[in-house]
Amino acid sequence: MVVLSHTIDFFLYYIIFVWTLTNKSWGASLGCKNCLNEKYWQTTFLNARFIGDPMRWSLTFKYNFN
Repeated sequence: MVVLSHTIDFFLYYIIFVWTLTNKSWGASLGCKNCLNEKYWQTTFLNARFIGDPMRWSLTFKYNFN
């Protein structure tokens, strides 16, 4: 899955790879948020500016006990 979030000057990429066994008891996923490590500002409704999140990686495992 690839999710693109468009802002004025650039794109933020959020990519997730999911792997599940055929019996669906085990699974894993690897994800990346802001995969190109874009530097950007976020603005709130009160016009306060915050630096956007840097590149983040996640790795998760799951097991279904049923």
